[in-house]
Amino acid sequence: MQLVERHLIKKTHKYWKECDNLAFKAKNLYNLCNYYMRQSFFNTGKVLTNSKLYHAVSSSDAYKLMPSTKIACSLIRQVCQVWKGYFQAHEDWNINPHKYLGEPK
Repeated sequence: MQLVERHLIKKTHKYWKECDNLAFKAKNLYNLCNYYMRQSFFNTGKVLTNSKLYHAVSSSDAYKLMPSTKIACSLIRQVCQVWKGYFQAHEDWNINPHKYLGEPK
């Protein structure tokens, strides 16, 4: 089990604009990493490793606009974990389809 926190910030809060801007930048980097992973998978049948994905996106504007490289690297790791989890779920679905409502997407 993974514990998470959720913070709701109203638009009237003094830091809302900054939080919204950071979330927008993080979303752009996540989508760029996901795009590179998809293109690699479609072209070669394999996904990129963590370091190859880092080198692919580190020169992009989405990476450079992140306020911290630590945050950017954790987003890159998160994309790699999501893809790894998808393949594990798909493999388990092939073996035990009764455990799932449908094919993992």
